[in-house]
Amino acid sequence: MADLLLSPLIKIVVQKSGDSLVQRIGEMWGIDDQRKRLHGKLLAVQAVLTDAEEKGDANPAVKYWLAELKSVAYDPDDVLDEFCYEELRRDAMKRGHKAGNVSRLFSLENPILFRFKMSRKLKEVVGRIDELVTEMERFKFVQGRQGRAVHHVITHSYVIDSEVVGREKDRENLVKLLIEVCPTINPMVLPVVGMGGLGKTTLAQLVYNDPKVKEYFNLQLWICVRRV
Repeated sequence: MADLLLSPLIKIVVQKSGDSLVQRIGEMWGIDDQRKRLHGKLLAVQAVLTDAEEKGDANPAVKYWLAELKSVAYDPDDVLDEFCYEELRRDAMKRGHKAGNVSRLFSLENPILFRFKMSRKLKEVVGRIDELVTEMERFKFVQGRQGRAVHHVITHSYVIDSEVVGREKDRENLVKLLIEVCPTINPMVLPVVGMGGLGKTTLAQLVYNDPKVKEYFNLQLWICVRRV
């Protein structure tokens, strides 16, 4: 997400780490202490981020710190997502859905091994952010400054297939999930996640306009949600 300002990215992770659903999942998986630490550290960063981004234009040390923070900021988002997806998978299994179908959407793992691996990953992420917060203090950033305006791109469902190269297999996989797998497990959301610039929106447009999808669904609606 090289073209994305750091402030919106941090805001997203702050919201997710403080979300009530993530909190409940954290309590169930025994990671809520680390989640709370993560949330607190990110709030501290968010409070000074506007000043830091402005100073980074003239200060190479601050610019490097921001780059490190941006690199790390994706990790807690990914870890929290993995816990949420795993909880969703297990909930589907409890309701009697076949493992063969569910496993196409979610990875199957021993719960003890999953908890150990992911808890360690979250602890490592919190440790890295903690180091950046400690380093942040030496820059003496000003808290609470108003940020620069962020311009949001409005997307639409139109796409020219001939101009898209190398996404045919991904499209086929998602279309198959939508019309074959999803009806058997009834998920509310089929997420497409990844770093910015990978073509998530383009892939969604390709799936939306696929003839099989248009034939299968009676109603289609494209919604672009603007982040504030």
